[in-house]
Amino acid sequence: MSSLTDQLTCAKRELKLREKCYPTFVARRTMTAAQAKYELATMTAIIDTLQALLDAIPPDQPSLFAGSEEVPCI
Repeated sequence: MSSLTDQLTCAKRELKLREKCYPTFVARRTMTAAQAKYELATMTAIIDTLQALLDAIPPDQPSLFAGSEEVPCI
């Protein structure tokens, strides 16, 4: 299970990759400019959502799964 911090880091890395690659895709006509704009906006929204979730967690709140590898079945 990836933490929210890990997910946010990955999403930011993915956005940078897309920002680098999409202009080439548009130039090659394998993606329209509108599609590229939509995809970048959607990835930015994902990043904003993950950041908002992280910001909503109190800094002193312990993890639900800290010190546990398995979730117990009740």
